Amino acid sequence: MNIENANLSQVAKSDNLFFFRATPNMFKKLKEIITGWHYVFFRRQEIELLAAERAEICTPCPHNTGTKCGLCGCPLKAKMRSPDSSCPDGRWQR
Repeated sequence: MNIENANLSQVAKSDNLFFFRATPNMFKKLKEIITGWHYVFFRRQEIELLAAERAEICTPCPHNTGTKCGLCGCPLKAKMRSPDSSCPDGRWQR
């Protein structure tokens, strides 16, 4: 999540500095992306097959910016390799 997509309940202003109010969903998303980056560097065949299936779906998607998802802001290289991640547009079946 970036500050442009944050709503007022997640961002507070204090002494001209912005900070996020963490939510359980933000921690879940962070865990998923960290898991995805783990599999980027420590490859497993079943994860690579999952990533290939998801890449076929993501490549023509209008929300694909080339490196990240335009809806959730996640880096696609990691998101596609996170078994617990889901497409914010509902395009992935797993």
